[in-house]
Amino acid sequence: MSDTLLGAILAALAATSWATGAIFARIGMQHMGSTTGTFFSLITGFLLILVIALLLDYEAMFNVSAQTISWFILLAFIQFPLGRFLNFNGIKYAGVAPATAILGSTPVFSAILALIFLGEQITLMIGLGIVAVVIGLAMVLYRS
Repeated sequence: MSDTLLGAILAALAATSWATGAIFARIGMQHMGSTTGTFFSLITGFLLILVIALLLDYEAMFNVSAQTISWFILLAFIQFPLGRFLNFNGIKYAGVAPATAILGSTPVFSAILALIFLGEQITLMIGLGIVAVVIGLAMVLYRS
């Protein structure tokens, strides 16, 4: 199996995981607020991935540079609590389909930030993909 195919399969599984999580979040937030839901989601996820990481590669957990750890700590503050909290609120107020469609605009922001901070190039195909995402968002969010 090629790396590209494996990457596509893993990305599709991740998308399925996020979609299923959005459904469960919507169900759970019928009985609790998004702040509490975010808290329980983060604690449960942390414990689960800690066990998996320790079982799969115990030694690698303790052979990471301080600089790498600092980048992941920054990521942990931005993406997980803040991103999940905002996502859960979007699901709570807008519903699963509109909120997850907007979450699907991640490539637009990723491309712009990668251009600014990493000097990556936006190719014709990436540009067309961004346009397609924006058009798709407009179609999903248009209310007649």
